[in-house]
Amino acid sequence: MAAENPVIARLKHRIRHNGPISVAEFMQTALGDADGGYYTTRDPFGAAGDFTTSPEISQVFGELIGLWCADTWQKMGAPAAFALIELGPGRGTLMADALRALHMVPACRAAASLHLVETSPVLREIQQTTLRGENIIWHSELPDLGRTPAIFIANEFLDALPVQQFIKLEGQWCERVVTLDDTHDRFCFGIHRRHKLPARDVTQHLRRPKTVPSSNTPRRCKAWSRTCPISCSGMAVQA
Repeated sequence: MAAENPVIARLKHRIRHNGPISVAEFMQTALGDADGGYYTTRDPFGAAGDFTTSPEISQVFGELIGLWCADTWQKMGAPAAFALIELGPGRGTLMADALRALHMVPACRAAASLHLVETSPVLREIQQTTLRGENIIWHSELPDLGRTPAIFIANEFLDALPVQQFIKLEGQWCERVVTLDDTHDRFCFGIHRRHKLPARDVTQHLRRPKTVPSSNTPRRCKAWSRTCPISCSGMAVQA
């Protein structure tokens, strides 16, 4: 009989001893655990993996992103130095293709310092190979670059971040949690009725105007970087 995945074993132990856990905690452990997490221990892309993304299908995707970066840099006033930051860079394919396009605007390429936000040791090693010869700075979380102008790029990144989930039951927002079905020895969803959100807070959150940060304003980039959920959880609600 094959040994149980260590992450699954730890999650089961945690739930049995401490009770149900949040969806965010379950996702964080399942995806990012250093000893068996999905993203930290494998290359999930391509025919040998579980899925593929646009940069792996056509170089045109990344090259268009690179040209967009050059255009945005010019609209920022063509600063002499700026940070080009990619969140969740996968194999480094998107950045490699984007840089190929950036070489068409030499001043922009010369002004760019390259930063990759990556938590997976496996993927970092692949990125080092893909981007061999480039001066890359790796980070495990959003870097604090002070007042340096920055352009952020990310492809299929935010959808993989841990989130807390809340569901509306009998007029109250209750947190959805992960627990164990001991009869079948498997994970299942449950409802934490004692962990509730005031309906007024949720309503205000949903009604709050949605704004997209403009990369041509360094102050906005800085403010957005402080709130971008690299290491913290988001929230999903279901009426």
